Amino acid sequence: MSNVKTIEATQLQQWLANQEAILVDVREANEFSEWRIPQATFMPLSRLDEQLPHLANEKRKIVFQCLKGKRGEMATEKAMQQFPDADIYNLTGGIEAWEKAELPLIREQAKGKMPIMRQVLTAAGSLNILFSLIGFGSTLGTLLTLFLGCGLVFAGVTGKCGMAMLLQKMPWNK
Repeated sequence: MSNVKTIEATQLQQWLANQEAILVDVREANEFSEWRIPQATFMPLSRLDEQLPHLANEKRKIVFQCLKGKRGEMATEKAMQQFPDADIYNLTGGIEAWEKAELPLIREQAKGKMPIMRQVLTAAGSLNILFSLIGFGSTLGTLLTLFLGCGLVFAGVTGKCGMAMLLQKMPWNK
């Protein structure tokens, strides 16, 4: 059981309005550029270890946030290890909870640019169809389908999607 402290979106909005907290968005660059909480500071989970020291002298409450809360929780745990005396929280439900509470957001969806999770779902589905067709004539297709399924289960359980990380590095997502 995690000992991470959590904060609801409406309470966080009050803290931010009163400058009692700093909000750190740990989603990746393409997610942050699509939509974000106005006061959020960008610090992706993939680079958190190198950027976390920037928060060392922060006197306000530190709140981590992601899409739904899992990556925020992981970031909160890391920060709590580095700064045991700091007042650190995870935003319950992430930016989706913030949106559900009808709090302000900045949206900058680029025209024609598909969000990364839709790219992942499209690629995974396409590969699954291809590997299944290959599987009719070869065990290789069956093994590739099994590998793809294991990757999807791993992503669901851990919140870390290898395909999403790979797609984020593609030129069309820069």
